[in-house]
Amino acid sequence: EHRNISPQMQQKFLLGYAPADPDWLYRFLLSKHYSEHMLAQTGLFAKNNPTYPLFRDRLMFPIRDWKGNCVAFGGRDLGGQSKAKYINTPETALFRKREIIYGMYESLDELKKSESCYLCEGYFDVIAMHQAGMGTAMAPLGTAFTLEQGRLVRRYAKQAGLLFDSDSAGQQATKKTLTLCESIGFESRVILLESAKDPAELLETSGAQALTQACKTSRTAFDYLVYSALNLYDAKKPKGKLQVLNEVKPYLDAV
Repeated sequence: EHRNISPQMQQKFLLGYAPADPDWLYRFLLSKHYSEHMLAQTGLFAKNNPTYPLFRDRLMFPIRDWKGNCVAFGGRDLGGQSKAKYINTPETALFRKREIIYGMYESLDELKKSESCYLCEGYFDVIAMHQAGMGTAMAPLGTAFTLEQGRLVRRYAKQAGLLFDSDSAGQQATKKTLTLCESIGFESRVILLESAKDPAELLETSGAQALTQACKTSRTAFDYLVYSALNLYDAKKPKGKLQVLNEVKPYLDAV
């Protein structure tokens, strides 16, 4: 609610809560007749203590595969006691991070119609985009966009708009993703948010309409890479020209 996430979006993405009580989850799942052996394989409990829950006092984001099966969770710390603000279920027999993309299932119907998608960085960004009417937003799970994720989305979409964070890590992720998209025949553009670092912040501060409006302006992949390089290096000098070329070269190789 603080982030202006509507009740409809809370329901669409099945947002929930992991209780602070460390005994609750194990006791609850045993009462549902899951075996101790089974629970040890779920990724829901600490490795060195098979009854202690990985997620405590966290806002919970179910992670679903493209068929709609819940295969993992993401959790956002609410108590301020954890060193990690966000954590995900570790990899399990059902959950391979490289092959799952958050929001794919929730986007699927619209994705088939529009054949285009938006790639964001985090859970809240995806939900903010859906709330602003861009119902094909999805996000890699705390890693760079992978080839496996790209091929999965490419089944349904021909174009992608990128909205990674504006910090240096986000810019690096954008560059790598543009090259990867080009290598699999996926047309991509970069959406630059001028008044916020990410879609979730813009929704929180200015509302859905402002986010929708901001997403109407974009740059081609090539333009983005060239302008980014020109901001980093002095292209008037021979060394600077070479540095600019080296920044753009992986993308040109993919082309």
